[in-house]
Parts: sequence; C-alpha cells; structure tokens
Amino acid sequence: MTSKQRQIAEYIARHSLLSRYTETPLMLGPHTWPSSQYQELPTVEQFAQELLRDSEFRALQLGNWLRTPEGEVISQAVSMVIPEAYGPAFNLAIDGLTLAAELQAKEGRQTAERIGVTIGVGLVLALIFGDQ
Repeated sequence: MTSKQRQIAEYIARHSLLSRYTETPLMLGPHTWPSSQYQELPTVEQFAQELLRDSEFRALQLGNWLRTPEGEVISQAVSMVIPEAYGPAFNLAIDGLTLAAELQAKEGRQTAERIGVTIGVGLVLALIFGDQ
C-alpha cells in the first residue's frame, strides 16, 4: 500500500459522504453508518463537485496541476474501505474521486496559466516602460 492509497482510504473511512448513498449500513474502518439516511446516488459529476467542496479532499491534492493519480491507485484505495459488494457506492467512489482529481488538476493548470500570463504581461510592461 502506498502513502497516497492510505491517505485516500483514510479519507473515505472518515467521511460520511458515501454512507448516505448505501441501502445497508456501511462498515468503513471503525465507523458504521446506519441506512436510515439513505439517498439516491448522485451522478458522478454531482459527487465529484461534492468532493471538491470538501476542504479535506482538496488537501489530499489528488489532482495537483502537474498530474492526476492513476485510476489504479484510487480503485485500490477504495477497495480497502468499501467492499465491491456495495456496487453502486463502490463505483461512485472510484469514479467520483477520479473525476474530482481530474477537475482539481484542471483548476490547478488554469491557475498556473493565469499566473504565467500575468507574469508575462508584467515583464513586457517592465521592458516597455523600464527604458523610459
């Protein structure tokens, strides 16, 4: 198990984001959540957006601006915490985490591009007005 897999598995085990989407109690690590809060599964996109709103998910930095984690890392981490028998929740966790990581990486690249453009404009202006 890699450090990143452990971090992902611990994140999933600590949070009830997935528990409200399972029909039976989820046993995630030391936690058990009752099924009384069951809700219909969101789309992968909705779940990814829910993850992106969570500051602890963002702190995992699964999608830094240079790369996103391989799907294998995420699926192995999820399987350490959620049994495949939870089919829809299991798949939602993998697909949602992967999409959220990709969206986080895209945000990072866009921010880096904006910073690059700002620096470039600043350098051009310094060259133009620095000679006067």
